[in-house]
Amino acid sequence: MKKIGISTLYTGYNYGSALQAFAVKTIVNNIGYDAEILHLPGSLVHGRDIRINKLATILLHTIFHPKEFIKTFIRYRSSINARFIPGTKELFEAFINEYLRPYDIKYKNLKNIANDSYHAFICGSDQIWDADTHYVDPFYYLRYAPYNMRIAFAPSFGKDKLADYNKEKIKEYITGIKYKSIREETGAEIIHMLTGERVQVLLDPTLTVEKVQWENISYDKLVDTNYLLVYFLNEPSKQVKSIIKKLAHRNKYKIIAIPYIFNDNNFVDITIPAGPREFISLVRHASFVCTDSFHGTAFSLKFNTPFYTFERNYGIAEDQSSRIVSLLKKTNTIQRYCKDKITSYSNINFEYVNIVLDSERKKSLQYIEGALFKIGCQD
Repeated sequence: MKKIGISTLYTGYNYGSALQAFAVKTIVNNIGYDAEILHLPGSLVHGRDIRINKLATILLHTIFHPKEFIKTFIRYRSSINARFIPGTKELFEAFINEYLRPYDIKYKNLKNIANDSYHAFICGSDQIWDADTHYVDPFYYLRYAPYNMRIAFAPSFGKDKLADYNKEKIKEYITGIKYKSIREETGAEIIHMLTGERVQVLLDPTLTVEKVQWENISYDKLVDTNYLLVYFLNEPSKQVKSIIKKLAHRNKYKIIAIPYIFNDNNFVDITIPAGPREFISLVRHASFVCTDSFHGTAFSLKFNTPFYTFERNYGIAEDQSSRIVSLLKKTNTIQRYCKDKITSYSNINFEYVNIVLDSERKKSLQYIEGALFKIGCQD
């Protein structure tokens, strides 16, 4: 069976990262290949991708861009210092070991064996092409692989514009990928601006995987009550917490929160440890979901769970809402996107959502199957 190497994010104890990695691997396996998630060893922090050469480059870069140093420092510090509900990290580790099974290989060794040991390489999905990163990572642009073996499968810049200091490097790296796609319309515009090319906009791979395959790896209902699931990447504002409490009280829902312990968790009734499998189950069986997360939104759509997606409380970080807005517009659910108040109480037309997602799913499968087939024709 022909082997496909995958360069993607899955670390950081983030549901979206872990599940999109699983999705890409599953899609490729379903087509009939042997998918392998690649991992560069040497991270200074367990469970994170903080390699010493990457960190050194970031520190050097911030010397020339001092205004960005504080943002970078705070972003890394807040990520590393996030407080998880006890037991959560262990469940992530179990999921990675059982379902992702990443293959450790050094970058220089990967370059040496790429042409002989693999049929093709895929980068994506998720925010592997971070628009304002201080280290444009060649691993996530498949620079170790021959040009004609490189496929970009629905990666994301995470934002609607590139930092000026990254434009030339990212242009060079994207031009070096033979088969290109992107996850958001804003990302497609960035690529067109850089290269002059028009590329396909594809679904996030988590939405391309069939619902039944997600159900197969999730659990039955974990909580024996009607509940509102709260999944926020940043602590919600007082106004949003008040909205959640009123919504739960009105419908007699318990409020369950994952995976973080915020400074003020008094609005929550229950906290439970949840890895990626538990996350799927909790979204699937929830009466309602409130989130600021792209993948919290995506899985709510996938399982037809009513939801509101709130504008994320980014602090000094750059706005990353374009990817959520793109998905909500595509599924005609943009009215479910809220800032500090709810503006729509109408029901979601999930019949329409399902039609759109099914059509987009077929388009994504056609793209990746076509790219892999074309590479085969070159052998």
